[in-house]
Amino acid sequence: EEYLNLINKLISAKNDTANADFFEGKRNILYHFIVGNFYNADENTSGSYEFQNANYHYQKAVETSEKQKYYNYLSPIYANFGNLYHKEKKDSAIFFLEKSLAYPHAKFREIKIYRNLYDYYYDRDQLPKALESINRSMAANLSVSEDSVNIAGYNFYDNCINQDEVLAAIVKKV
Repeated sequence: EEYLNLINKLISAKNDTANADFFEGKRNILYHFIVGNFYNADENTSGSYEFQNANYHYQKAVETSEKQKYYNYLSPIYANFGNLYHKEKKDSAIFFLEKSLAYPHAKFREIKIYRNLYDYYYDRDQLPKALESINRSMAANLSVSEDSVNIAGYNFYDNCINQDEVLAAIVKKV
């Protein structure tokens, strides 16, 4: 409920014309990204994600990012687009997930994108591609080559980027 209150305040502030200058450039991108994430979450006002609202706000975030040439925001936006479309069981989810990898992104984001690609392929019974995606996720997390994922073992686990992601990937592989 606290999250809902914050989102409502953010939406109200954006709709207040006195704040028009505040919501320019990067702040406008972040506004649409945050509100899109809210509607993409199962904990929003309706108790389940709202495809149309999330889709609208992600589109606005992409438009503003491209117009303002803030390309570093595009990877997370497209990744979340992919997640949204995957929830809808739309094949276009793969387009957005792959597109998210084409833009600059942090290693932790790459780990999650490949995990989401795994989910996409697994849900469509494309098991070789699912395995390849989860191996890429683990390789990025463990900072090893994909060929070394199966033998990386405990030595790399201590120094990985996100231990919870490694464990989740192992469970998915099993």
